[in-house]
Formats: sequence, C-alpha cells, structure tokens
Amino acid sequence: MYVISSKFFPPLPPGYDAHWPQVKWDQIRIAVQIRPAKGMNQSQADAIGRDVLERARLIPLDASYSAEGTASLQLNIYLYQVYLNSGSPVSIIAWVNHLPDASAGRFVYAEMRGDRYVMLWDSPLFTDAGNPDFDDVNGDGIFDIVMQTHLSGNGCEEFLSIFDKNGRELTRQNNCGDSRPGWVCDIEAADISLVDAANGRKEIRITGGDDGKDHVFKLVNGVYVPFPPFVKLAPLDVREAEADNVRGMQLMKKGDYEQAVGAFVHAACMMGTRNDSTAALFANNAGFAYYKMGKYEDSVTWLKAAIEDDPKRAVAYLNLGDAYAKLNHNAEAHQAYAKYL
Repeated sequence: MYVISSKFFPPLPPGYDAHWPQVKWDQIRIAVQIRPAKGMNQSQADAIGRDVLERARLIPLDASYSAEGTASLQLNIYLYQVYLNSGSPVSIIAWVNHLPDASAGRFVYAEMRGDRYVMLWDSPLFTDAGNPDFDDVNGDGIFDIVMQTHLSGNGCEEFLSIFDKNGRELTRQNNCGDSRPGWVCDIEAADISLVDAANGRKEIRITGGDDGKDHVFKLVNGVYVPFPPFVKLAPLDVREAEADNVRGMQLMKKGDYEQAVGAFVHAACMMGTRNDSTAALFANNAGFAYYKMGKYEDSVTWLKAAIEDDPKRAVAYLNLGDAYAKLNHNAEAHQAYAKYL
C-alpha cells in the first residue's frame, strides 16, 4: 500500500488538455499490483514500479470522488520489456490502469541507461493495453512505439496508437473513426495495418468492419509532448530542484508568475517522497506564486502540501490564511493565521 500526498498531482497549467480532474484530496491510498515483464523477477518489477509511482501524475484518475479527504485506488502496472537485435533490454513500457477490469489506461516509456531504467515520458491519453511493437513509422530512421490491440465485442474493435520516442503521438486525427475526446485513435475495424508510403513513411490502412473497404489515414504529428522529459528519478539530485527554485524566484521578481509556477512545481515534484524543509520551501513558493496569479484554490493545495512537509514553516500558514481569505473561507483563514502567530 502506498500513501501519496496530493502534492504529487500538481494543478494543471492553463489550457492543458488533460482527461483527468484535478485532485482535491489530502491523501490518496493506492494499492499497487505490478506484473513483471517476461524474464523479469518480481523484485526487479517492484523497483520499476516504484519509479513509475514517482511519476504520480501519470496515474489514470478518470474517476471522480465527491468528498475531499482520502481516496483509495487499486492501481495495476503491467510491464513490457523490449529487446532489440543485441539481445539486451533497451526499453520498457509500463501500462497503468486503476481498476482490475479496466480496459483503458496510460503508458510510460523508459529506456535503459547504464544499469537502470529512466522514465522519459508518459502518454497524456488513454489507450487499450496491447503488446508493444516497433516500426519506423514516420521514416526518420528511428523506431516508433506501436500499440495495437484487438477486442471482441459487437463486431471487431481495434485500438491503435503510435508514439515516437519523444512522446509525440503519430496517430491522432481530427476525425478518427468513432474516437472519443482524450483518447487515442479508436476505430471499429476488421483489420488495421501499417503500409509503406512515399518518402519512407507509413500509412494506416483500415479495413472497415461495416463496409469491407480500405480507409487510409495519413500519419500526423499533432500532439504535444505533455511534460518535459525527466532524465532522472529516485535517487533525485536535489541540486536540480534547487536550480528550478532559483529560476522561479527570478521569474517572480519579473512578475512572470505563470512561468514561476512551472519552475516551483517542477522543483517540488522532483523531491519525490521527501518530507522536509527543502520540499516544504518549494511547495510554499508554488503556493505563493499561484496566489499572486489569483488562483487561490491552487494556492491552498500547494500551501497545505508545504505544511505537510514541514509543519514548522510559519510563512506557509500566513500564506494559507491569505489564500483562504480570498476564497471567503473565513474560519479556515482564522485557523491558519492563528497557527502563524
């Protein structure tokens, strides 16, 4: 059982196209089941699973809960280890869902660096689980990650998603079959295949289950990289987080609060599960920056996280009282001010 503070689910930046709600709970209790990849023992899988959990924002919270406080989730992590011609593992895909019978989740891509995996990016979209395959889809000489699954139900339903190694989705279409907002290319079809096209690129050829005809979708690079790649995970280098914090302070002096928030949030999240004065400093700065932007609910979230990390950080109580006052939560503001004094 893992207990994760809500600070690991940072408030979303403006205009962010996410498919899951902002977390409003103090804690999330997560029971985790990790399925090892073929040829991997359970202890190796557990170590990778812990790294995946450090990237808590990837957890597919597509469920909503009415009450604040503590939420409990069942989380499943399925690992797929990838080998190339050398016979050594070079990358891994972790597919994550939050219900034992859920058909959709998110996946994380990692590469072997030295003797450990480094998590590079996670998909911002839901996709069905499937054995990953690799193909040079966009003709750049570098393999891309192809996830294709087949589900039997009312007819044949295929789910296809292709990402390049930088996390850009190559299959997003404005009109892709019966696709749903926030999902990858979701097509009812009898068959989906990649076929050679001009200039070394590929096309997605779909045989429709309804009419038996071929429909061709051109590959596009239409999806942003959702987060900057994390080149390291636990153990984290605190100096990198401190550098983000310094950059955030410089941006605050310039009045660029939105960019400052990003720096402070990144610094706070890089602290992982640490609960100390340094983690509290970064969370407090994030909360204060949100306050300066007029985003008082987000400010409260981060200031409460700062106090959780370091209950002796007096300035966090002062800032929390100010944020509550702006929200007209007078009783909570009074309590926060009393603890500051």
